[in-house]
Amino acid sequence: MTRKGVGILLLFASMGMFYWGYHESQQIAEPVAGLLQKDNGTRHILYINAAAAVLLLLGGYLSMDEYS
Repeated sequence: MTRKGVGILLLFASMGMFYWGYHESQQIAEPVAGLLQKDNGTRHILYINAAAAVLLLLGGYLSMDEYS
């Protein structure tokens, strides 16, 4: 698999992770805890979305065409 193919695969994986974080946030009644707030059992949603953002950036970088 080429570098561009891996990048596109990571972009799709990040979409799946963002949906997972959204789905997890819909299962709870209270708001999701932020970084500086006390953890109310929802901190994992923040970590899921942060990992998805990293995958999105990495996938976008790897899927770019090389211009010289």
